[in-house]
Amino acid sequence: MNLAHQICEHGLLMDGALGTELQRKGLPAGTPPDLWNLQNPKTLREVHASYVEAGSDAISANTFGSNPLRFAAHKSSESWETVTRRGIALAREVASTRVLLGGDIGPSGLLLAPTGPATPEEVEHSFAAQARVMDEEGVDFFIAETFFSLQEILLAARAIRSVSSRPFFLSLTFEKKRRGFFTIMGDPIVAAIGAMAETGAAAVGANCSLGSTDMIEVAREIRQAVSIPVIVQPNAGLPVITASGAVYPEDTETFAANILKIRQLGVEIVGGCCGTRPETIATIRAQWE
Repeated sequence: MNLAHQICEHGLLMDGALGTELQRKGLPAGTPPDLWNLQNPKTLREVHASYVEAGSDAISANTFGSNPLRFAAHKSSESWETVTRRGIALAREVASTRVLLGGDIGPSGLLLAPTGPATPEEVEHSFAAQARVMDEEGVDFFIAETFFSLQEILLAARAIRSVSSRPFFLSLTFEKKRRGFFTIMGDPIVAAIGAMAETGAAAVGANCSLGSTDMIEVAREIRQAVSIPVIVQPNAGLPVITASGAVYPEDTETFAANILKIRQLGVEIVGGCCGTRPETIATIRAQWE
């Protein structure tokens, strides 16, 4: 499957959540999902396979938290590189040549100076190291997602491009404010999306933090801001904290109906973030045109 052709001619249906789905499968609270690449590979294969069977055109490897800086906070005896390589290998076993495989890169987990302790140079180096390993393992594309800082995601883009010629997606997370939608760091949609598009990204957009209803307006603003492909992956509503953990309240039918509205705005790439499941993807696939 050719990524550019698929996006332009048919659109691209991504998978749904990994973290919350693994929690449903028994991942203990507070355990980094990436460690299950080594500790529970059978479950990882099952979750990846369930998304392929549901109709995803692409799945993301379980590598969101495996960049060196973020992984160091886990104080694990395993190395970030081992976890990353295993995550790509597990996902590739399932994806095979049937669907595309994305190397998932999350934020560093550190605030950049002068707000925080991390320098741009060390953050970029961390992303480049992870992207190099993913490139060696043969991902079809990269997806840097759930970033809340424009500055940091631009570092991720530069890092990816420094070690690979494979396409990459960039996705920020936005919050709804009285004056519109902004990242936690105060980056407004139009300016942020425009800056990301200038990196040479294959697609830019938003994920997480918002439910599918609010994400419709976010998608509209992004689609109007750029001419390149757009990626949008909402949560299944805003989480409600209960005694048994976070619950995402949007039902599958509501989520899928809102994804259809997002696609009708001209958004080429859609999927689900926290709280979405294989059933969510299957419902979206059933209405795909």
